[in-house]
Amino acid sequence: MSGEDHVTRVHRALSAPRRAEILRLLQQADGPMAVQDVVDATGLHPNTVRNHLERLGQAGLVSQFTEDRTTPGRPRTLYRATDPTPG
Repeated sequence: MSGEDHVTRVHRALSAPRRAEILRLLQQADGPMAVQDVVDATGLHPNTVRNHLERLGQAGLVSQFTEDRTTPGRPRTLYRATDPTPG
C-alpha cells in the first residue's frame, strides 16, 4: 500500500461500509474513543474494530494516541477522526 496516493488510500479505506460507519462514529463522538467504545457502539469483534481502525489510520482519517493515566494499569490506545485533507 506504500505506493498508493492519498486519495486512493482514502477511497480504499472508505470502501468498506463498516469502516465508514466507524469513521462517522468517531467524527460524531464527544472525544476520543477506545476500541471497546467502538465495539460497544457497533457490536463488532474487538479484532475487527482494530483492523478497521488501522486501515482508517493508514489513510490518514484516524489518529491514535496513548491515554495519559494517573492510576495503575495499562493505558488505553485512543482514536479520533482527523481532517482527511493532505498536507
